[in-house]
Amino acid sequence: MKYLNSYFAKLISSSLVVTALVGLAVQSNSNRRPAAEDVYELHIQSVTLDSASRVTAFDRFSIRATFNDKHLVELLKDNPLSIARGEVRNIDQKIQIKPEWIKNDALSFKVELVKQGIFESILVRCGIVSKNISEYSRTYQCALPTEQKPFLTYTLGKKEQSNISLSQNSN
Repeated sequence: MKYLNSYFAKLISSSLVVTALVGLAVQSNSNRRPAAEDVYELHIQSVTLDSASRVTAFDRFSIRATFNDKHLVELLKDNPLSIARGEVRNIDQKIQIKPEWIKNDALSFKVELVKQGIFESILVRCGIVSKNISEYSRTYQCALPTEQKPFLTYTLGKKEQSNISLSQNSN
């Protein structure tokens, strides 16, 4: 009987040790946040119309970003830009990505340059599904059809901690 009590005491103490180790492992994994909990932003950086471009100019355009084919964010609509051949326009507009837009550590989005006027027309459309966004930031460049040099430059990545606002506007 004494042997049986000693066996159960060892069994209970080893199960307590195993339980504690499993608890520590789970706790250390829970400190890693999924991508949807981090704060991400899409930074529209610049538009460049190369001097050798077949396009002479784009007049009165704004920028529209669409996330998951349903969430629209419009930039510069009240203050449209124009660009002529050989010019560079620094856009420097940032869009905070809402966590619910991120699905399985991926974000599907498109950026469009939209010509303002009586009727809207899409001048340029750049679409992408960005996977594994929690792993690293990335910069994209989009070229006009049949042209080699990039026209639109934008970056998707984690928002810098010093720039995170406490409030989010709803779009």
